[in-house]
Amino acid sequence: MFLWNALLLQIAPVTTINYWQALGLTILCRILFGGFSFWGIARRHDRPSLFLKDKLMSMNEEDRAAFKEEWRKRGEGRGRT
Repeated sequence: MFLWNALLLQIAPVTTINYWQALGLTILCRILFGGFSFWGIARRHDRPSLFLKDKLMSMNEEDRAAFKEEWRKRGEGRGRT
């Protein structure tokens, strides 16, 4: 944070912003980068992506079972079974 503040003053002449300007920047950043989802990043990773779902649906039963077993093995170290 200190590095950011020191560099920003050297790069562009900025001043302190007020509450309403900060709120406006927050809204602008949400529109440009994150949308208005209030679930957060971790919540999005809980659901399997559509690409993964399509990939699983196109596999035959043997490949699907092998894929699921591999993911079970990878998850064992993280407290999942």
